[in-house]
Parts: sequence; structure tokens; C-alpha cells
Amino acid sequence: MYPTVGPLAIGLCRDETIKEGDIIAFRYMNHSITHRVISIQGNTIVTKGDHNDFYEVIDRKDVKCKVVWYLSLIPPESVEKLYKKMGGK
Repeated sequence: MYPTVGPLAIGLCRDETIKEGDIIAFRYMNHSITHRVISIQGNTIVTKGDHNDFYEVIDRKDVKCKVVWYLSLIPPESVEKLYKKMGGK
């Protein structure tokens, strides 16, 4: 979820109604993923990480919870500085 949420983040999740723009935790290809909801149509949810160029299409049954609070242990701006030092753009 970088740059919104930095790496090594901890969060509080709840079983709440989700809407477009929410951050959710879900199961995808045997992994736990946390991404933003882009759209919801019935039981189909489209998600995307804030820094990703691709989307995931998931079933509502794969949603674990809605992220209602988080704390990034490494601030996103620190990650950006480190990335640039290592030659990233």
C-alpha cells in the first residue's frame, strides 16, 4: 500500500461494510494482501495497491476485513529517500 502505508505497518481490521476507496485485507492466490477497493459490483471487488500498475479481481467471500487504522513503523517518505539513494526513480 506504499506510498499511503509504509512497510512494516501494523493495523487494526474490523468486519465492517466496505465501499470504494477503503483499504481491505483479503486472500488472493494463497496470500494475504492489503489493497484499496477500486470498485464493487455485487460479489465482485476490484482492488489495487496504491503503487501498483495492476488490479486484482476478488470475490467478496475472500475479504477478511476492512482496515480502519494503521501505523507505519517506517514512514513512507523515508522509504522514498532510501529508494532514490539505491538508484530508483
